[in-house]
Amino acid sequence: MTQGLLAGFRQVGMATGSFPHRSWFKLSADKGLAALAQDLGDTRPDVVVFGGYAPAYFEALGGMCHDAGAAFVYWAIEDPVGFERTLFLARCANHVFTTTAECIERYSEHGIRAALLLFAANPDYHRPGTYRPQLDLDLALAASFYGWKARMKGYEIILDAARDSGRSFRVWGAGWDSAQGRERLGDPSLHRGYLPNHMLPQLCASALIVLGVQSVDSSSTQTNMRPYEILGCRGFHLTQWTPAISGIFVDGQHLVTATSREEALDKINHYAARESERSRIAECGQAHVYREHTYLHRVRDVVMPALRSG
Repeated sequence: MTQGLLAGFRQVGMATGSFPHRSWFKLSADKGLAALAQDLGDTRPDVVVFGGYAPAYFEALGGMCHDAGAAFVYWAIEDPVGFERTLFLARCANHVFTTTAECIERYSEHGIRAALLLFAANPDYHRPGTYRPQLDLDLALAASFYGWKARMKGYEIILDAARDSGRSFRVWGAGWDSAQGRERLGDPSLHRGYLPNHMLPQLCASALIVLGVQSVDSSSTQTNMRPYEILGCRGFHLTQWTPAISGIFVDGQHLVTATSREEALDKINHYAARESERSRIAECGQAHVYREHTYLHRVRDVVMPALRSG
C-alpha cells in the first residue's frame, strides 16, 4: 500500500503516512482497538485508507474514524473471492472501492455504493531494476500459493509448462511449503522462499520471462497486482489468459498470455529464444502502464473525485 495507492496520494500533493507497524492479526480485540485509537490520535489523519483482509474488530474503525474527523476509505482488493469475508469493512466505510466490476451490484444489494478502482504501477518504484546473478533464470514465478479454482487452473497452464520446459525455473511466495503447495509444486527445490517486494525490479531485470497466475478468471476487470508491477519494471510477462487481462492489455503487444499448458510451453520456447521480441513487448508494456495505469491516475481520476463528492 505504501508504494501503491499512498504513492498516488503523495503524487497529487497530499501528505501521507502509515500507521506504526502492528501485527493486527496477532492482537486481541481489546489491544487492537487500543492500538488503532492510539494511531488515530497520534497521526490525526484526514483520510484513512485500508485494503484487504482485517480482524473482526476492524468493524469499529469506521466509527473511530468518524469520531476523529477522518474519512474511512476501504479498498476491497480481495474481491470477488473475499467479498463475504470483507463485507463488514465495506459496511462501515465512508467510501468503498473494488477491483471487480461485477461486485459493484453485489455491494448495491447490501445498500453500499462502491466504485471501481484497479491496481496500477508506481513508476517511482516499479521501474527497471539491476541485474542480479542469483536471479539469472529463464523463468521465474513470484506468486503465493492459493487453492482457489482459477488459481489452480493457472498452475496447470503456467506452472506445469515452466516446470516441464526443462529451462531454469524458480518460484517465490508464501504457501508453497504447505502440504497442498508442495504437492502442487511437485519439486520442492523450485521454491526459494519469499521474494521481498523491493526485489521485483531486480527479478524482472534478471529473468528472461516473469510468469504470472491469476486468482479470478471470470471478471472483466479483476487481476492481481503483478501484471501492472512487472510491466512497470519492464519485465517480459507471460500469464494465464483471463477476460480482465485481455481487456486491459493487448496480448503480444504489452505481455503474452496462454490458455493451456501446451500454448504456454510453445510461447516459453518461442520467446526465450527471441530477445528482441521480448524487449519490444516489455518496453511497450511499460509504456502502456505508465501512460494509463499508474497510482497517480487512480487517485487523481477515481479516488479524489469520490472524496470531494462526500
